[in-house]
Amino acid sequence: MAIRRYLRRAGRDLPGCFRPRRTAMEIGVLTLELHLSDANSLKDKRQVIRSLREKLRTRFNCAVAEVDHNDLWQRGTVAVVAISNDHRHLQQMLEGISREAEHILGGDLANSSIEIL
Repeated sequence: MAIRRYLRRAGRDLPGCFRPRRTAMEIGVLTLELHLSDANSLKDKRQVIRSLREKLRTRFNCAVAEVDHNDLWQRGTVAVVAISNDHRHLQQMLEGISREAEHILGGDLANSSIEIL
């Protein structure tokens, strides 16, 4: 702390060991479109989505939320978000999440898409 104050007063730049390191973080979004033909109520639909959300969160440590078609019984859109500083790791992680969601949902998964921001 004292070294930083001294260097700022002297008008000098901080040495490399005192500069904050900046790493480029990438954000990946996996969008899952669901068609729940067996759901007869919003309660049935939310039970399926809640189960999917908890399984993905515990296995992959990612954020999961229902983002569209909130009030329709048989349709739903779920977004899964993950962050990493390695593009390849992020892509592999989202592909693994997609495979796991397909395994959990079976025929109820209508479409999935991955987007890296």
